[in-house]
Formats: sequence, C-alpha cells, structure tokens
Amino acid sequence: MKYAKILLLLFAASFFACTQSSVSGDERKDSTANQAMLKPNRITTDSLIVPGKSVGKLYLKQDVQDLEQILGKADGGDAAMGKAWGIWYDKNSNGSTKDEIDVYSSYADTSMVKKDIKQIRITANSFATKNQLRTGNGLSAFLDEFKDAEKLSTFLDVKTKDSILIYDSKRNGIGVEVVKNIITAITIHEIGIPVNATYLTLHPEWKPLE
Repeated sequence: MKYAKILLLLFAASFFACTQSSVSGDERKDSTANQAMLKPNRITTDSLIVPGKSVGKLYLKQDVQDLEQILGKADGGDAAMGKAWGIWYDKNSNGSTKDEIDVYSSYADTSMVKKDIKQIRITANSFATKNQLRTGNGLSAFLDEFKDAEKLSTFLDVKTKDSILIYDSKRNGIGVEVVKNIITAITIHEIGIPVNATYLTLHPEWKPLE
C-alpha cells in the first residue's frame, strides 16, 4: 500500500511537471508571436533614412541626372533661377495619389553646369531611420531622437484647413512636417542648413501663420 502511494505521488508530480512545461511552451510561443507582430518592417538599404545624407537610393549632392533612371520621369514640380522641386507620386490601383517623393535641387557650384540634390522629402512610412522613425509616428518620437530639434514655422493648408508645424534638427540634417501631432513628411537636408532655407514653394496652398 505504501509503495502504491509512492507511485501515485510520483505520477502526480510527473503530470504536474509536464503540464507546467506545456503551459510555459505555449506562453513562449505566444510571446514570440506577439513580438513578431509588434516588430516594425525590416529596414533595408533601399528604405533607410540617414539624416543629413540619404533616403534609400537617393543621396544629397547626387547628380540630378540620376533621378529619372531611379524614379522615372517626374510627375510635377516647380523651377526658377536654376533651382527646382521635382515631385514623384506613388499611385494606388485606382490612380489616386497615395505618397510622394520630392527632390529639391540647385547648381552644385558657381560654374553653374551641374545640378545636384539639396533636399529629399518623403511621405511614405515604408522609409525609416535606423531607430524606426517614420511618418505616422508622433512628434514626440522625433523630439526624443533629435534633442536639438526646434519648431521653425507653422502653415495653414487652405484646402484641408489643417495646421502644419515644421520642426527641424539643423545639426543632424532632418526635418519633419507635423499635423495634429503626427509626422506626415520627413525631409533630409544638408547639415547646418535649415530645412526651410529654400525659396521655392513646394506647396503653394500653404499659407504662413508664423
């Protein structure tokens, strides 16, 4: 009888241990699955934003002659006095505008022969910095990553009636547009030169408020 009790206790202990192992395994699987769902899309060299340097295959001081080969023919833009904005739209299946890449260029030097890229602006959240800063993030994400950033100006979009706040980290060469506390566009520019240093207006429907 005593022997039977010992066997019963051993069986119970074994069953309890197996149950615990099974639950722990399920918990580990659930944890891994949650991490996989929460982890942002992996950033590659074609979608990496490097402040003060590049966005994907485009980089500052790149010859504008390369743009058509990389992005195709521009969908629009504005040009005057050797300076220009080129605009490329990413259209969805019904042809409506979804996202855009905007490139600001001017003469590379006083010889006024070659033009190169001075700013790159993107709205798609498929691009991100190494720390996963992208459009769609809150303004706090930008301010946390770039401690020197400051608000430069505020505009009113007369079409949407939204206020657009422009923040910039001049020291790092990256600026953002913010609507209702959400980053809607990211611009890479030369270090030490403010993002609003250009005189050509990319958005004529924006009216300065301050």
